[in-house]
Amino acid sequence: MTPTESTADGGDGFGGRRFVVVLYAVLVGIAAVMGVLFTVAVDDPSAPALFFVFELPPTAIGFGLYGGLTVAVVLGIPLLFVVAVSEFVDDVDAVGRDDIE
Repeated sequence: MTPTESTADGGDGFGGRRFVVVLYAVLVGIAAVMGVLFTVAVDDPSAPALFFVFELPPTAIGFGLYGGLTVAVVLGIPLLFVVAVSEFVDDVDAVGRDDIE
């Protein structure tokens, strides 16, 4: 197995896109669990408003959804921009150079 195979999508390694997707899922899961634990630690919490628009119930499920969805969007949108830019840039060293042979 070459180093490029271990970090590519189809390789056996744990690098590249696979690592980013797993890290993203873990962070979203942690945020959801922290939302659920918030209801255990705080007595009579007020209802969360998802993106200041959708009011969720002040239950463990509501706060879990609030935490998970908020972190998923806050991390997911910049991640999509990084993926879009990486598709268009082949050589990072060549960006902005006019004298490329």
